Amino acid sequence: MGKWGANLGLLIVALTWGTVIPTVNYLLPVWDPFFLGSVRYVAGAPLLIMLVWLLEGFREASPRISWWRPFLLGTIGLGFFAPLYTVGVAHANPIVAAVLSAAGPVIAGVVAWLSFREPMDRRVVPAIILAVSGCILATVDFSQLRSAHSVFVIRGGELLILAAAACWSWYSIAAQRWLTGWSQLRISASTTIGGAPMLMAVYFMAGQVGWAQVPPAPPPDGWHLALLCWLTFVSIVLCLILWNYGVRHLGVVVATVYLNLVPIVSLAILAIMGVKPSLVQILGATLVIFGILYSEFLQYRYRRRRRRAVPV
Repeated sequence: MGKWGANLGLLIVALTWGTVIPTVNYLLPVWDPFFLGSVRYVAGAPLLIMLVWLLEGFREASPRISWWRPFLLGTIGLGFFAPLYTVGVAHANPIVAAVLSAAGPVIAGVVAWLSFREPMDRRVVPAIILAVSGCILATVDFSQLRSAHSVFVIRGGELLILAAAACWSWYSIAAQRWLTGWSQLRISASTTIGGAPMLMAVYFMAGQVGWAQVPPAPPPDGWHLALLCWLTFVSIVLCLILWNYGVRHLGVVVATVYLNLVPIVSLAILAIMGVKPSLVQILGATLVIFGILYSEFLQYRYRRRRRRAVPV
């Protein structure tokens, strides 16, 4: 599949994760954010284990890697990320939460530089600027500029979302460095298992202080159960494998550029529900898509020049 498959996989990831914020907000009246943050990964872990067994068997992984690596990756990348992100979404304006997802490439670049001293690819910078600008246009109500109300409604969860993005960026980079030689399926399964203890601990500790309902309420109907399964088995199991595959072939910064489609998908869902996008929002969506295509064009041209420069 190579780079074309990686791009297609990341597109599927972005489209799927675009449904997460609207779905989480829809489910919050029934289930608390700590439960929603933990159940998505804990429930998906058995399916990932089964897939590893069916496709690769339980033979010893090659190469051999110390047990603490997938455990630490899962603890920080999933065990910290999931509750931070879900609680952040629960305590932030959904539109502002979508805007913050546009900061993913910037956060990924900073984390890569701070943690692994990876230089920022200057060919990606124009795409980041275009994508972030497009998301701002698509998700900010500029009619509030002349009023006494703030354009961004700050509720306190915004910092948690940014912290979650930093955890996810570190996990995305470190997983490909620390687990080199493992399949993306094995990486996804092992790190999910590694993060499960932290996710369960956070959920039960939140229940002890009254922030979470333990045990959770039963689903009121089949629709709520279906949405919960969507969050678990599609947005986590499938997308985690596709995400790790995309990061390995394209790099974390390019991969996170795709996440700028997330707020656009959220707006599309709102449009289906009767909230029609404005002209400014359509312009924002155009900028996001153009930013991704422009980034790929610059990198394709760079790779083509390098191939031509190599003597036969």
